[in-house]
Amino acid sequence: MEKQISRRSFLKTSAIALGTVAVCDFKGIGSAVAAGQSKSQVFFTKDISANGLLKIYSKINQGMTGKIGIKLHSGEPHGPNMLPIELIKGLQPHVPNSTIVECNVLWPIKATSFGREFNRFYI
Repeated sequence: MEKQISRRSFLKTSAIALGTVAVCDFKGIGSAVAAGQSKSQVFFTKDISANGLLKIYSKINQGMTGKIGIKLHSGEPHGPNMLPIELIKGLQPHVPNSTIVECNVLWPIKATSFGREFNRFYI
């Protein structure tokens, strides 16, 4: 079934679309494209301790303000990658206005284990 559009309806729709474009602010578009031209800095440490993490944090903390998320992976139950509680308790108090943010895993884990494993950082 072919639907016909009247000239009047076409002109009304076109006028609304052009009016919308005329009042939009497109200033942010250029800056979003320009941001991709610089390369990211990557920091690495072999010192996996609270002091090692504090040294890395001192390099990246260039006057950060506002809420800061410390993204970490707490590991899976009975897995080899469980973070020591001392590591997190030694880092977070030195990061003002910070919150621990758990990252997700690609593979399924038991839903009941997440809360138990994540809450061990707050004991």
